[in-house]
Amino acid sequence: MDKSSMIYRPLCGKRREKENMKKKVFTPALFDCLKHYSGRQFTKDLVSGVIVAIIALPLSIALAAQSTGEQAG
Repeated sequence: MDKSSMIYRPLCGKRREKENMKKKVFTPALFDCLKHYSGRQFTKDLVSGVIVAIIALPLSIALAAQSTGEQAG
């Protein structure tokens, strides 16, 4: 199996701690994740963020309007 067909799993939690103890070097997790962050993954994350914003913004405005106790219209 070649590396291109494998799914990259960033080191997290206990696995990351064990790896760092072996290397005796402590690096932020962000650096490990950004090594394998592709443009395709960024596009997916960007689309997900836009979808969440489209749903969350009107919902938060509606909740804020209801919490003031004012009647609409």
